[in-house]
Amino acid sequence: MLQKRTLMMRLKSIVVTTLLSTLLPATAALADTSHVKIGSGFGIHYLPFYVMEKEQLLEKKAAATGLSLNVTFARFSGGASLNDAILSRAVDIVGAGVGPFSILWDKTRENLKIKAIAAMGDIPLVVLTNDPRIQSLSDIREGDRIALPAVKASMQATLLQFAAAKLYGDANFNKFDPFTATMAHSEALTALISRSGLINMHFSVAPYSTRELKEKGIRQIADTRSIIGGPMSLNLTFMSQKFHDDNPVICRAFLAALSEAMELIQHDPARAAEIYLASDKAAGADQATVETVLKDLKPAFTVVPHGVGVFTSFLYRAGIVKHDPSKWNDLFFDEANALQGN
Repeated sequence: MLQKRTLMMRLKSIVVTTLLSTLLPATAALADTSHVKIGSGFGIHYLPFYVMEKEQLLEKKAAATGLSLNVTFARFSGGASLNDAILSRAVDIVGAGVGPFSILWDKTRENLKIKAIAAMGDIPLVVLTNDPRIQSLSDIREGDRIALPAVKASMQATLLQFAAAKLYGDANFNKFDPFTATMAHSEALTALISRSGLINMHFSVAPYSTRELKEKGIRQIADTRSIIGGPMSLNLTFMSQKFHDDNPVICRAFLAALSEAMELIQHDPARAAEIYLASDKAAGADQATVETVLKDLKPAFTVVPHGVGVFTSFLYRAGIVKHDPSKWNDLFFDEANALQGN
């Protein structure tokens, strides 16, 4: 049964990769650049990029088409920094949260026309607390502090706004904003476990959340699924219209490399854990813990977008973006239609 399930997963991955590849324009490789810069971040949700970098998957996929490609990965902290990087053309391709991306899509409709090309996985984010008084997000009050990667500009920040809108109405979407504090996950972990008083909540992600939940008195009070009402893509990969149209061979190679990276994570968690620990020194986890996390997250690593439509509709209702996409794939390049996302 396990072998049959594994075979089906491999076949599905091959079908998705083939569909994505064939939908990109078959333009000659002469149009493509020889150097690609990719904006990455920190955390297990960036593992597909870590794998692509370590295994040189994009270079290999490009080489198979006859294109010699130099690929550079740059790390940034938070969605705002990643958005700035692509706006300034410091990078060509970025992986960042649906929230920060949607704002960028909205702002560049008349110039750079930035759109997404694929998702990076439905990695769950979780709200943890060390305070016995707090049983749900509705218990947040003056004096509470929620640590997240970037105030207002991170995926965690926009998810809190979505949650506030559900609880108190769209007009009060920013109700939780005053209670948030910018803090790296590693620092937030230490502060929550030590009960230093700097924070009493952490909008966390594995493996940091795995470590935190082992501590007595630390509990989960919300997660992505409970806030959105279903699975949610944490990160999307995106680029400008010009880069997409000028580099069709690279785009096909990128999609194939991203899919192969996810296959490695799903089928070789030991190797994937090694790459993660070597790439994210601040993770503070061991090999066994990361392997366990990856086995639990296996179905979450997918290029198929989820929850994008419902989330961007909220952003429009709240006035965070000015344009309302009529459907989720309005935010994506045409080849994403084959993914059958939502």
